[in-house]
Amino acid sequence: MHAGFVVAASPGATHNGAGAPPGQEVSPMQAKKLTDDEVQQQLSSLQGWTLAHGKLHREFTCKDFIAAFGKMTQVALVAQSMDHHPEWSNVYNKIVVDLNTHSVKGLSNLDFQLAAKINDIFAS
Repeated sequence: MHAGFVVAASPGATHNGAGAPPGQEVSPMQAKKLTDDEVQQQLSSLQGWTLAHGKLHREFTCKDFIAAFGKMTQVALVAQSMDHHPEWSNVYNKIVVDLNTHSVKGLSNLDFQLAAKINDIFAS
């Protein structure tokens, strides 16, 4: 710990959604790599997101920096609860989000779940 913050994950914690070990069922919060057909099917029902360089990609524009930072904070809390973290950047009122799952080396169910939750946050 450093200044009240945890700087390392707890034992057994995963980053960016770990897949289930061989022979074990995948729970809703575990990453399942999607096939190209599954990606296209889910992408068609996910408003505003595109594929870019093998990742789900979307850009958002907010009223100002404070609004953008507030939305990012909301997303951060959801992402942490899922143990699935976005690649993102922020410049003033613009936020760029890319999602993929490192543990499965591609797109997973978690990417689409987080993308839908991000859409809900930015719609509110």
